[in-house]
Parts: sequence; structure tokens; C-alpha cells
Amino acid sequence: MAQSAVTIHFARTSYKKGTRHRAVSAVDDAGAVHVSYSKRSDAFRVLGHLITCAENAPFGATLGRSAAVAAGMQLQEELWVDMLGAKLDFSRGAVPTVQTLQKQLDMLALTGYNVVLIYME
Repeated sequence: MAQSAVTIHFARTSYKKGTRHRAVSAVDDAGAVHVSYSKRSDAFRVLGHLITCAENAPFGATLGRSAAVAAGMQLQEELWVDMLGAKLDFSRGAVPTVQTLQKQLDMLALTGYNVVLIYME
């Protein structure tokens, strides 16, 4: 089975504290995806979205703009919150290994989380 690839370009835009930050991904005529973002967590969230689109793409090995758009790789978000977080409670029961915690943090980052609180006793 042939492997196909999508080119992704990231560009950070200016952001003023107190304003809404944005994340936009657009597909050009060659099928490359251009991502503009205000905060690093926005870039990770868009990357997670693009990974999901690529894994669930209906087009198989077909490349190009129409295939990328059909897969849902165009996105525009205005975010209302500066922090999105999770609290992990390790006070009772099993404590995860470092590798498990790293995988969990990677998954949280790819969904746009930018704060993690760890509770331990």
C-alpha cells in the first residue's frame, strides 16, 4: 500500500491578552494545509484535528485540494477561553508510569488543553 503525505505549514499570528485567539487551517490549490494560530495550544489542537481527518479520510491515497477539503482539513475557530485544563488525581489507586503520563499529556495537547493539574497525597 502506497503512503501519501500532506504538507502542513504553521505560522504564528499576533495575539493580545484579553482578546479572543484564533486557529485557522486552509487548504491551497496544491493540497497543502496552512495553519495560522495565536497560541501554541491552538496549533496543537489544529494538528490533532488534522491527524483525525487524515486517519478518517474518505479519499484513500488521493491527494489534492478537493480531497483535503472533503476530509475536513479546513477549519476556523475563535476561542473564548485562554486556559483549558484537566485535573489528574493520583491520590488513590494506581499511579501511572512516566510513559503513560506522557501519552496522556500528548493526547490532551492534541485536543487543545494547555493546563494540567496533578493532585497527589
